[in-house]
Amino acid sequence: AVRCEIREDDVVVEADDSGGAKKTGVSAQSSTKAVKLLEVSTSDAWVLGRDECELGVVGGKSANLAQLAKHADSLEVEVPLSLSLPFGCFERVLENDPESAEALRAALSSVEAAAGADTRREALAKARSVVADQLVCPEPLQAELERKAVPLFGGTGDVADIEALWQAICTVWASKWTERAVLSRRACGVADGDLRMSVLLMQLVPADFAFVLHSVNPLTGSKDEVLGEVCVGLGEALVGNEPGRAFCFVANKTNVDHVQTLAIPSKLLAHASPASDGGKAVYFARSDSNGEDLEHWAGAGLYDSVASMPTECRIINYADEWLVWDGMRRVQLLSRLARLAKQVEQLRGGPQDIEGAIVGDRIVLLQARAQA
Repeated sequence: AVRCEIREDDVVVEADDSGGAKKTGVSAQSSTKAVKLLEVSTSDAWVLGRDECELGVVGGKSANLAQLAKHADSLEVEVPLSLSLPFGCFERVLENDPESAEALRAALSSVEAAAGADTRREALAKARSVVADQLVCPEPLQAELERKAVPLFGGTGDVADIEALWQAICTVWASKWTERAVLSRRACGVADGDLRMSVLLMQLVPADFAFVLHSVNPLTGSKDEVLGEVCVGLGEALVGNEPGRAFCFVANKTNVDHVQTLAIPSKLLAHASPASDGGKAVYFARSDSNGEDLEHWAGAGLYDSVASMPTECRIINYADEWLVWDGMRRVQLLSRLARLAKQVEQLRGGPQDIEGAIVGDRIVLLQARAQA
């Protein structure tokens, strides 16, 4: 018999296979294997253009997107325009806002001193509130956002645009101190100050469909197969693990036109880009830390990605979705996606997890990273 019990920050497993109980504890305070974070080089710039993004100055998302953009024509895809707030930007913002810096230090001291889970949660909520709601945007950073973001992404460029973008950026920074992120770092031996956060900024792609591709089939381990999932609307329904199944398929790399359906879609809700509000562009701020997609620690999903305006939800009527009822068009699309996964794997020299969007007949590549 085996019994699992959660006691504060510990998961205690009790097993009795020889007449006596053996106890093992997995504590959030310790780790059996510490992880090595990406080495960071801080930049003096407030905002970097896509061509200025180098791994270490920014995180893997920004650096990978910059590399993929160089091959967009050969891959027959589009890559969205982007900007990045490099490593060190958050710390410089705090230096320019000593009141918020002191409030954050006090909250984090309370986290460390917390005697129980409830007290720790209250202190973490305070830390997130300081960053998300109180932090003041320095004038040089605001000027850079107005100079670079508005012309690049479009929109009216009025104060509301920048305020919404700043709120999204701060929410990403604040997600460093969710309970799940903090306990995950503790369990992996990562000091709080060693986790650094850059932010990738891009315009929200108005996706008809979103997809995730694995260039090696994770279900079977076959290197000859691509496994993909496709959902209606934005990718939140996929990466957010919302209820229901996405359309799931597998294709052989030697003949990508041979596509096998593994699951038909059953997700109830689709996320969509918000309706235009007076010409305001909708930005997407994505976490891009130095602690994601690492050996022994994926890190992905621990930190938030936030739109500058709330996305809209609608109930899906699959009778209206050609992905379900137009078999020929569906196979053409899925074959294109399988071919793309094969090309990206060859380009990057190893198995890849790939995220993207379908807009009309266009494929927009949003991310590619080494497959765990």
